[in-house]
Order: sequence, then structure tokens, then C-alpha cells
Amino acid sequence: MTADFVKFCKLIDLKLERWQHDVVEEALSPRRELAVLVPRGNGKTSMMAALGLFPASPGPARRHRVRRRESRAS
Repeated sequence: MTADFVKFCKLIDLKLERWQHDVVEEALSPRRELAVLVPRGNGKTSMMAALGLFPASPGPARRHRVRRRESRAS
């Protein structure tokens, strides 16, 4: 899954630093909680935004799929 996320980041032109790879690996693990304490201006928001968009992106091996709701005609 981490390799798919790295490919996704390249697609959106987001270069991850070494510490971000470590955070992503933990964020995509089965653990339920993750605390990230990093000083300002180091790419936390961009990385977390990419993590939020990642499950909605098309591609193989996604844990979560986004389903389009069909409109029901009455």
C-alpha cells in the first residue's frame, strides 16, 4: 500500500521526505491512532491532505472504495 501511495504522490507532484515515508507507513498500517509532532513548514498538511485523497484515487489494492450513489427516481 505504501508503494501505491508513493506513486500517487509522484502523480500529484508531491515529493516526500524520509520522515514522511515513515509517517505514511504507520498511517497506512492497521493501527488506529497516530500522533505526528513536527515543526511548522515541514509538509505535514500536504502529506495529510494526500493521505486523505489517496483512498479516493483510482488504482489497484485500495482498502477503501468510493461509491457513487445512484439517484433514485420516484
